[in-house]
Amino acid sequence: MSERASLKALTVRQPWAALLLAGIKDVENRPWRTHYRGPLAIHAGARVDRVGIELFPDVHGPRGVVLGTVELIDVVRDSDSPWAVGGAWHWVLSDPRPWPTPYPTVGRLGLWTLF
Repeated sequence: MSERASLKALTVRQPWAALLLAGIKDVENRPWRTHYRGPLAIHAGARVDRVGIELFPDVHGPRGVVLGTVELIDVVRDSDSPWAVGGAWHWVLSDPRPWPTPYPTVGRLGLWTLF
């Protein structure tokens, strides 16, 4: 089975999506948890996060595309990552694998199936 068979995806606004695929950000904060573990495609949403752009004005990336995959290794409330926000579920990510060519597609809310 290839990595893309039944690949789960998560839409993340820029610049956070670019930071995840660059291996800089290792936790994605969400108000909900999932029991899923494994490869996770990171889709850069059509909109940007204004606070993120103010914090990282030099981080630009395409929007409305899947940028690549990461490995979702755990979902916890007590990550010690500097990216972890109190009160959120911390999706612990590793092994970022940017795709050579971003894949254009429309994102969705929640965890969704790309392929």
